[in-house]
Amino acid sequence: TDASGKLLPEMILVCNFIRNDLQHANEYIRGCTLRFVSRIREQELVEPLTDSVMNNLDHKHVYVRRAAILALLALYERFPHLFPDAPELVEGVLEKETDVAAKRNAFLMLFNCAQERAVQYLRKAMDLNAEMSGESFQLALVDTLKHLCKTTPGEKAKYLGVIFGLLGSKHPAVLFQCACTLQSLSSSPTAIREAAATFVKLLNTHADNNVKLIVTDRLEDIKKRFPDIMSELLIDLLKCLASPNMDLRRRILELSMD
Repeated sequence: TDASGKLLPEMILVCNFIRNDLQHANEYIRGCTLRFVSRIREQELVEPLTDSVMNNLDHKHVYVRRAAILALLALYERFPHLFPDAPELVEGVLEKETDVAAKRNAFLMLFNCAQERAVQYLRKAMDLNAEMSGESFQLALVDTLKHLCKTTPGEKAKYLGVIFGLLGSKHPAVLFQCACTLQSLSSSPTAIREAAATFVKLLNTHADNNVKLIVTDRLEDIKKRFPDIMSELLIDLLKCLASPNMDLRRRILELSMD
């Protein structure tokens, strides 16, 4: 900038250079340029690049689409007036995107920048029983649902129903987060029973002993509050004694005893 704080005329050449890279035939150059643009904090530099950034939301290469969504999120948070149509565009991307990581980025951007649109998308997906696949996207959904349960308690039961549905996920991290969310947000026997059963399932199927020890801590808390529910799962819990880890076996025995 000059002495008055205005952008130097030479920066026009820089903007042209960046815009050319945002339209480059090589997808990796586009992606790297989008990452660079997401760090720009001068409005005068961003303003000429808005169309080029948004055009990359429909790029054929998923690497570019992922980077474009993240760049748009960063820029929208700083200069929302430069991207008035961004939430609408990202909602369209979310509905037609097939890549899990790009879909997750789009959902997080929508939730951070236009929460009502994100909630509408979530309700639509719930009503249509749409498949919500992919570990990263499911984890983002669990975090969002947890937040919504706290901010809109009137619809808590509906959001918890989605979490119940995600207990059918094949991803252990999603199962763990769903069970933890049910344990923290609900005291109903049904929710606690599902959470405890999921924890026991992880004990029997997960390979990492450190994860299993964390799960036993969760089960210990359930046992203190709901001993009858833990009694129902005793047989499945005792199957975990097949583990070669001595500390884990000791904890399982402690959980099994009245």
